[in-house]
Amino acid sequence: MTTRPTARWRILYDLFQKSDVVTYDQAADALGLHPDKDRKAIQKAMARTGEELETANKRALRPVPGVGYRIAAPNEHVMLAREYQDKSKHAIERGVNKVVNVNLNGMDPAARSLTLAVAQVLTRQNDMMARFDLRQQKSEAQIREIVERQDRSDAETAELKERLARLEAG
Repeated sequence: MTTRPTARWRILYDLFQKSDVVTYDQAADALGLHPDKDRKAIQKAMARTGEELETANKRALRPVPGVGYRIAAPNEHVMLAREYQDKSKHAIERGVNKVVNVNLNGMDPAARSLTLAVAQVLTRQNDMMARFDLRQQKSEAQIREIVERQDRSDAETAELKERLARLEAG
């Protein structure tokens, strides 16, 4: 019975169990690939590794341009999510542009109806995302204000405790 070769993502996954940063050179060496010529294959394996790290270990990968990949700090996960949110917003905008800026004159009625329907759906989705962005910005501003207020309260409490201690001491 022959054993199956270890999947590339599994090899990279094991590297991330030992280190928070894996360079393209380290990945290529572990996979038996060339770090430059086989960059796409390494990136594909890293993408799969990233999926496994997220689901199994609650860790996310961040690319380090020209170097490799690193484990994102827990507080970076929100930034990563925002980056994906921005990418999806721009993708929807590009989709809207494709179906809105089309010459409908040369289309048969079915294709024209489909194009108009897709344009309407994508436009609505784009509008909805813009409204959600505004709501999210307002919520984040409120959270920042609460945190700042809490920080001020903590500082004021510490100052009052210090003054009370001085009064009691002397």
